[in-house]
Amino acid sequence: MNLELIQLRQQIDQIDHQLLKLLHQRQQVVKQISKLKQHQYLPSRDLIREQQILTTLKQISVQQQFDLTDEDVEVVFRAIMQRGLALQV
Repeated sequence: MNLELIQLRQQIDQIDHQLLKLLHQRQQVVKQISKLKQHQYLPSRDLIREQQILTTLKQISVQQQFDLTDEDVEVVFRAIMQRGLALQV
């Protein structure tokens, strides 16, 4: 197999590992937030905050000239937020 292809795949593997660690960290914070919301009798879901997050992330993507469409950002982060919401229920 092509050495360059192997090296690029190794880079992808490293990035995937970093993403996994970040997702784990995010879920730990979500669990803390869930506990606080329960103690304060707050709803699990905040649709306004979700929309603010998506809007901000899309703006960052454009400003940083990431090669991601608004739809890419929304699909990925809605999935992440859905998993976080599932942890809070």
